[in-house]
Amino acid sequence: MALLRLVCISFVSVGLSQAETMAWNIPLELLQVGGLHQLTRAVGTIENSDLVSNQDELWDLSGILKIPVLAPETLDPNFDPFSSSADDGQLKVLEPRTFPGDFVFWNQSRRQVVARGSAADLYLLDHTIFELATPVQAILTLDFKSGSEHRSLKIRSRSGCTSSATMGDVHWEFCSNFNSEQTLADISVHVESALPSGKVGIQTAVTLVASKPLCVAKWRMDDLESSVTLGLEFVTWWGTPAGQIRQTEDGTTARLPLAGSHAHTDPVALPNGLFFQCLKFPAARFSDPVEMITAIPEDVKEIIPEGLTQAQDLLRSMGFRSETANAFAGYDPRGERIFVIDTQDNLDLLKEISTSGCIISPHLIECSIGAGNADAMILTRSGEKAHLSVSDQMIDLAPNRSSNGSLIDLAIHLAHFRRASDFVSGLTVVNGIETTLGTFGDEPISVKASVISLK
Repeated sequence: MALLRLVCISFVSVGLSQAETMAWNIPLELLQVGGLHQLTRAVGTIENSDLVSNQDELWDLSGILKIPVLAPETLDPNFDPFSSSADDGQLKVLEPRTFPGDFVFWNQSRRQVVARGSAADLYLLDHTIFELATPVQAILTLDFKSGSEHRSLKIRSRSGCTSSATMGDVHWEFCSNFNSEQTLADISVHVESALPSGKVGIQTAVTLVASKPLCVAKWRMDDLESSVTLGLEFVTWWGTPAGQIRQTEDGTTARLPLAGSHAHTDPVALPNGLFFQCLKFPAARFSDPVEMITAIPEDVKEIIPEGLTQAQDLLRSMGFRSETANAFAGYDPRGERIFVIDTQDNLDLLKEISTSGCIISPHLIECSIGAGNADAMILTRSGEKAHLSVSDQMIDLAPNRSSNGSLIDLAIHLAHFRRASDFVSGLTVVNGIETTLGTFGDEPISVKASVISLK
């Protein structure tokens, strides 16, 4: 039987005025720990918080959990990764270090990792844990409604995998691809049903935002209304929702924009009228030598890590020239992100630059067709085909939006839609403006294509 090892701890309130406590809902196996027998039992007195107490069963992780940090090529035993001295200017070597904070434990009572330290200490640990916690999986939800009929299906899948499910008279196939921040997924979906109200077929490609269900198709034939709604949630492989891995003492996400290499933060208004934002910025864009920043603005001093490098020269070389008084730009090489204080307009411009000009908020195109007492809507991405069939009525669409979104080229094919036995055409429509496709007898068929921004 393994000998129980004990490590004495005594963390009381003295000296902890700047310390914070965080916890992570992850399994012990994620840390590549074979069991508690590999750890040392912690005994003693700690300062209680909402996340840890003296009654919890705690096991020391400081000797197991290694944190990779960028260090100078010539390593010093007393190296401080957040030092602003000139000797620490060349950040090149990735070196695993022990947690620099007050403690890091496995809390067996709550099945969590819990740590206490400065905001910068917790930033390093949080980044390491989130690297271990990827990849995540998605739970896709389909809600199919037609009159009084309702079907709901859920499937869990990895990114890039094709999945399918059948429940009674509804068959569903989809393939999803997640973004690196695990906030969006591109979904290609095919739905078929044979409800008493008629056979239905839907095929489209959309982008979904996590926790924001989206109606991708709806139609009305006579008095019968039907719809298909898709939902997306990201979860870890052990089942914890991706947004609930981290816990802070106040029950919310951390003040510090942790795990910043995978996320943008929203702009925060500052008392001086400017805005603060954290943006993802690949380290490859920054070249040596680097100049360490020694003075951080007071308004954000408590919410960003030390050890930032000067970023203004690089931004100027990329066409970003700010003349704003009291502006600030500092780069965090460990998290590959940039912290900026500037006007809202300049932050919007920098956000475009930081993503190589890609559209930040993905866009979909909502195509609506109506005639008499029948109308239909289907969502799709620009450049993708969309299909909707109800009984023998069919709609095929292929929209392409202009660069500024004001115009949309639309290829369209209708079959047995009201009085149009067969209709094929291509036209350009103005975003959000209804246009008459054609008139059959005294019944016009109209179309409207609208660009929808996902936020």
